[in-house]
Amino acid sequence: LYLYISLGLLYLLVCPILSEPDAKNHYCRAYEVSEGAFLSRTNAQGDAEGAFALPQGWVNANGATQVSLYESWFQRDYQIEDEGKELYQFNNMALYSPVSYLPQATAFAVARLFTHNFLATVMFARLLTFVMAGALFYLAIHLSPIGKHYLLWVALLPMGMELAVSISPDMITTALVCLLVSMVCRYRYGTAKVSKAELILLYAVAILLGQYKIVYVGCCLLLFLIPANAFGGKKAYFIHAFVLGGLVLITSLGWLHISSSFLSHQYSLSNAQKDFIRYNPKAFVLVLVSTFLVYCTELIQTMIGSKMGALELETSPFLVLIIMGCFISWLTRDRQLRKERKADCLGAVSFVLVSILTIVLIFSSIYIQWNAPGEKLVGGLQGRYFIPILFPLLLVLGRRTIREPSDLPALLKDEQRSVERSIPLLISFHLCFLMQLFLYFVY
Repeated sequence: LYLYISLGLLYLLVCPILSEPDAKNHYCRAYEVSEGAFLSRTNAQGDAEGAFALPQGWVNANGATQVSLYESWFQRDYQIEDEGKELYQFNNMALYSPVSYLPQATAFAVARLFTHNFLATVMFARLLTFVMAGALFYLAIHLSPIGKHYLLWVALLPMGMELAVSISPDMITTALVCLLVSMVCRYRYGTAKVSKAELILLYAVAILLGQYKIVYVGCCLLLFLIPANAFGGKKAYFIHAFVLGGLVLITSLGWLHISSSFLSHQYSLSNAQKDFIRYNPKAFVLVLVSTFLVYCTELIQTMIGSKMGALELETSPFLVLIIMGCFISWLTRDRQLRKERKADCLGAVSFVLVSILTIVLIFSSIYIQWNAPGEKLVGGLQGRYFIPILFPLLLVLGRRTIREPSDLPALLKDEQRSVERSIPLLISFHLCFLMQLFLYFVY
């Protein structure tokens, strides 16, 4: 927790406001939600559009924000005034449920009660997003009986830390997936029973996950790994499975239906792309496999942080390779220590299959939205989309899926030693990334 807070505050200071990918669109969507516009306003052409206050010159010709630390400090007195607002379009973020922007929207609404200063308002939203993501990760680490050091790695990825101190909901989404998997591990590999408070939390996390990003809703299938006796018997198990499954489907598919008309308008080729997938399933499978093989290495590198800021800052490839090497060595050590233990095959296979399902959903959604019908590869993929499924994959790769409650104390001691060994390296990596970010953003 102390490490997350310390590093987060450094990233908060080094990364200027609105420096993350799609920052302007995130700001517009969150701000309109703070004003009560849960469904995006549209212009005569059907584009998501609204009047928002942004300092002059911060939005380039491509609609992206380009801000340095000097510029953000120079504009520290800029006020959010009605007469200073301009029209901006944010079509891609208009597809997001308003629920996914509640922390940022709440921060904007509260800040308006005390100030109209643009810098203070956005910084407060960044801080609340950071706190929200950190609280969810802390809860996940507290509840999970296994893989606590993997949760630490996921939470402290350089790319993840930059997203955590932004107004993007991406890192909160990652934390929700990690919390869901942690609760599944708690009842499957530990001895705990589902209490009333934890049951409420389980419902809330599953429903929120469908609202934040529907491509990750498949992770809710992992809830079937929880043994029936954790709920007090088969009857209670099936009742909760039916009720929770229904609520997740209704809420997630409900928003998908609401936003589907907007999707069809903004991405006019999406229907043609759906027809291509429907009538050429073999060709589409080939597209998915080819994309994975071509972009796998690049996506892993960008997931760690090979491209930061609005993905225009290329960090040291040598540093990224060192981080990858450390992760591989740590995983190899974990596997060696647990090689004589019999793994939970059902749990491991389920984690892998759900991860594959999530990857397919991500590929498919990007392919439908951003690619012309029949494209040979899925274009527009970014490594940050796959950070949420890192935790379940690491559990499998590190042979943590072992159903021996009596073995948990020794496992926890081993994970604690692993954390103690990895913290100095993690701090060193982050300081190197922070130095590169500072040199890039200072002017």
